[in-house]
Amino acid sequence: MMQISLTPAESKKLIAKSLMELDYLREALKSGIVLVHPSSTTHFLYQEITGTPPKKNWVCGIIVQKGACINKDILGELAVDTTKGVSKFPFWIFEKGKLLDESISISELVEMMGEGDVYVKTGNAIDCNGNVGVLVGAPDGKGTVGKLYEASKKKGFRVLIPIGLEKLIPSVEVASKTANPAKVKYSTGMPLKLFPVKGHVVTEIEAVFLLTGAKATPIASGGLSGAEGSITLTVEGSDEQLELLKKIVLEIKGAELPEVYAPDCEECTWKTCSIYDFENLSRCLNEG
Repeated sequence: MMQISLTPAESKKLIAKSLMELDYLREALKSGIVLVHPSSTTHFLYQEITGTPPKKNWVCGIIVQKGACINKDILGELAVDTTKGVSKFPFWIFEKGKLLDESISISELVEMMGEGDVYVKTGNAIDCNGNVGVLVGAPDGKGTVGKLYEASKKKGFRVLIPIGLEKLIPSVEVASKTANPAKVKYSTGMPLKLFPVKGHVVTEIEAVFLLTGAKATPIASGGLSGAEGSITLTVEGSDEQLELLKKIVLEIKGAELPEVYAPDCEECTWKTCSIYDFENLSRCLNEG
């Protein structure tokens, strides 16, 4: 048996590495389309596919100290085209393994994708039954994930959901019925809807199995001194499986994500937030 503790960044890197063991993802990278939604989890998948980390726009929605927000770097690239949906959302689009540079609208992406293709989108919540929810700040309550998730059921492309157990909540079903921005009177940051999605879910448990064949069991969560949000696992397997896992864990230990910057509330162009006292908020955060 083996015991390992992983920070959230290390878990994300472990999960991303394990995705490359999926036959259907490898096949889509070879001969189809893999649409990757930028996030702190898929940041490492981009690196697995290309060999280098993304240079910019690696995450969109963020939870920071002041609350739910949008990455400052990506905010200026979000635009709405009433005929085509969100026209400038910076997806990572791999066609036959090649990263496409041009901006493609959601409606055009839907037309391009079909059976054998893969949409990779992490979630913000997972429960013990494997149900996943994605936080949505778009006024329509669906956002990009809602449009593409609904399209996947019509067009037949797969939805792959890598997600760490740091995001474990009691019930996605209950939470999705509760999270209603229209009823939120006060919020620290952007009021959000929780949109349930289904697909192939890969947590640290599935990642360990995909990479080694061993069985992982979560035994604790949390940490201090930079290890906040960590997961601790026991892993059962053969000597060969545990030795392989040891090697992988040592490779991912110390994984970190780039800095992320939230926009100043007074200058932000996203107008659904309801933080009322900017001056007092700034003072509290600085003094805290």
